[in-house]
Amino acid sequence: MLPDKVGLGDRVSREQMIKNHQMGNKKLGDKLYYRFDIVDEKNGFLNVTGGFEGIWEMCYWNLGKKKLIAVYYQGCGPVCYIEEFNFFTLQNDKIRPQEIEDIIPGYKTLYEDFFVDYSDNRKKELRDKDIIATLLFKLPRNGKDIIALFGNEDSKETYSQFSKGDRMLLKWDNEKFTKDKIFWSK
Repeated sequence: MLPDKVGLGDRVSREQMIKNHQMGNKKLGDKLYYRFDIVDEKNGFLNVTGGFEGIWEMCYWNLGKKKLIAVYYQGCGPVCYIEEFNFFTLQNDKIRPQEIEDIIPGYKTLYEDFFVDYSDNRKKELRDKDIIATLLFKLPRNGKDIIALFGNEDSKETYSQFSKGDRMLLKWDNEKFTKDKIFWSK
């Protein structure tokens, strides 16, 4: 039911991935370049693998009579980046796009939140030192919270010079995600 621009492949390919999964077929080929890797129906999580560099995942949260669905596509090569990060609601077999700022209030400034002192001078300094600090996400397979991943291309030592941490918990709270603590991964 996902719009083609968000789902991998076209509707026919996605229907074939479902059929292949149901039959236990994990092969790629015959014009089918993707397959389900993780299908966790109990936890509402799906991961797709295949002919692309990166991550494609989807999960949902139950909201009474509807579901909130997240679709996350991270491309990589040579650096990892967000291709798509979208939210939808599903109710009565109708899927409707949602504004990311409505689901993650403050999303537009999330990157800047990681910095001790974000400014144009800081951006220039990172560019001059050739330090790449990306912002990526990890959808939950267990639990309800999303994790924002900061840095991702260099060492903790590099990022610790200007960042408060390399992870932020986006806490599920009343059908939205609230920015929570910034911390360093282990």
